[in-house]
Amino acid sequence: MRFVFLLQFIFLFICAKAQIKQAIDIPVTINYDQKKDTSLWFKWKTELAKELQLEDLLESTDSFHLRFWTNLQALDIWSADNLSYKSVITNFAEQLKEGSNVTEKVYHDQIRLEQVQTAEIIHRINELQITSVPSDQKIKGWPQNGLDGYEYCVEISTANSYSFKTYWSPSSLTALPEAKRIQDFADFLFSKIRMADWYKKLKLPAGSRFRRNGIPGMNIEITNPYPPTNRSVLETLQ
Repeated sequence: MRFVFLLQFIFLFICAKAQIKQAIDIPVTINYDQKKDTSLWFKWKTELAKELQLEDLLESTDSFHLRFWTNLQALDIWSADNLSYKSVITNFAEQLKEGSNVTEKVYHDQIRLEQVQTAEIIHRINELQITSVPSDQKIKGWPQNGLDGYEYCVEISTANSYSFKTYWSPSSLTALPEAKRIQDFADFLFSKIRMADWYKKLKLPAGSRFRRNGIPGMNIEITNPYPPTNRSVLETLQ
């Protein structure tokens, strides 16, 4: 009887989790080996989010939650009731093992934005209709074979849906209306919200190699030239 009850409980638990998101959109991509891969960016960002201790948006119960990824930062803005919003910027750096491209440690910190900045961000999201821009794979004229440049990733979660979208180098494609909207939003974050300035607060040890471009198989690295300072502000994940 206990075994039957346990099976019933597990079944109901799985069903309950499955019903959290009734619509899930994770596009198929073409990876650097020219093979179809549903998890090229999604898997990497999901694993990174876990290391950064960010909420899994596939399981989020927020009425709205948007996460905007660059290769150095993640902006989260969310609301439980579509009335009041909160936002944070997570800065991170992936330290590479000596002589390899394997991540050894992830340094990160988090900045909670003020309410005025949060209101400006949600206003800009609505003004540019960012949530309605399809992933670049679904936009005619958006190249899918670029190996350089940069990538923005956007996760959007509501009570009933989840989507993961990617946008390769929109600044070079602003003739496309969708690319211009994404780039305008990024420009707003860097100019008005000063995202790049917040990154300077992340302190990293001198002489270590860090990943600066997250494209799997196409890593760009730099060696941090600055001496370590204020190590107490670092959070190092093993």
